Amino acid sequence: MPNCITFRLQTKITLAFALVLLIPTIVIGAYSTDRSTAALIAQEQAIDLADQRLESKAVADFLGRAKSDVLVLSQNDALKEYLGYVADGDTLSAQARLDAIQKTLLTFTQNVTMYDDVRFVDRTGQSVAQVRLVNGHAEIVANADLQNMAQEYYFKEALKLPMGQIYISRLGLDPGEGIEGATIHYTALVYTRDNRVGGAIIADVLAGSFLPLIGFYDTDHRIYLIDQDGTYLAGPDPSQLYGRDLNTGVNFFNDHPQDAPGILSRREGTLFATKEMPETLQTFTRISIPDQPGIQWIQYETDSASIIFDAVNHVRLVILLVAALSMLFAMAIAAFITNGIVKPVRRLSLAAAEISQGNWDTQIPPHKSRDEIGELTAAFGKMARELGTTIALQQRARELEIAKELAEEHSRLKSNFISLQ
Repeated sequence: MPNCITFRLQTKITLAFALVLLIPTIVIGAYSTDRSTAALIAQEQAIDLADQRLESKAVADFLGRAKSDVLVLSQNDALKEYLGYVADGDTLSAQARLDAIQKTLLTFTQNVTMYDDVRFVDRTGQSVAQVRLVNGHAEIVANADLQNMAQEYYFKEALKLPMGQIYISRLGLDPGEGIEGATIHYTALVYTRDNRVGGAIIADVLAGSFLPLIGFYDTDHRIYLIDQDGTYLAGPDPSQLYGRDLNTGVNFFNDHPQDAPGILSRREGTLFATKEMPETLQTFTRISIPDQPGIQWIQYETDSASIIFDAVNHVRLVILLVAALSMLFAMAIAAFITNGIVKPVRRLSLAAAEISQGNWDTQIPPHKSRDEIGELTAAFGKMARELGTTIALQQRARELEIAKELAEEHSRLKSNFISLQ
């Protein structure tokens, strides 16, 4: 019975320890999991946004570099000299300057392969000199194939600009071109020596020359380039692209009516687990060139939330394992501590059982600690000793009383025997 009692006592104390530790462990674990989840999501958002900023900056730098190239090309002295000779009616000198212009355009296009087509047009829009990149090689376009660009919107818009500025068209498809021919047209006016418009330099940049800068697609990571009106300019699904030019009706606003307005109106940001995209991280940054309304794009990327949730589940598993190990360690410590408490109690219980059976000489196990158990052991030992002394005195008194009664009975019998004689 004492063993059973002390065993139950140890179990109760150990369970009390466990409960005291379990409650804060659960609270801390839940809080840590929640905070870790939020931290992982924030970290993934920050990493994606930082990467996208670099990619967007690379595209903007590329487009800005092209702007500088075309401006410098439009200020070539040979162009001004050609326009002067034409105005003076000097045909031979004008032709000599035109040959120099063709060589300049040829060298430029051959060395700077980002341009698919570079041409010089006069103020009426008629192409005067043109170089085209064919299979990686620059070729001069024959005079018979030179076209008039007067009706092209980018030429018309460039004519409205003040001196020193350049018009950059939107990225789109020219008539008869497929999506592989998506082009940006750079147009810089060429001025005569008396600062009158004499023509323009028009340089075409294919989208394929800069789109690789925004990264690559895979199953869980999708990248899009979206114009400000919602037209898809790049993406993993070709059927979505250039809906504005192909009249397909495909548009980012139609595909994402809830998220699109916020995405296309902000400069950058992230969205996670929206109602429209509940299992997706959306990241977006704006690509723009100052004073160029045609270049107001959004680089938009989507990542499957499973990547983040996998990391979250891993963190939760780690927290759970740490909590379980902590609980086991705490239980072991609790068992060790409670054993130190219960062991002397068990000894006292056994000693009390022996004393209750009349074994007054039972030794009380010593307890050296000066805590309550030590005080209890000392008090119990003192009580046992005093009780043993009391019982011994009572037995001695009883023995004396019996001896007295026997002596009195013996004296009485003796007196009766004498009186009978």
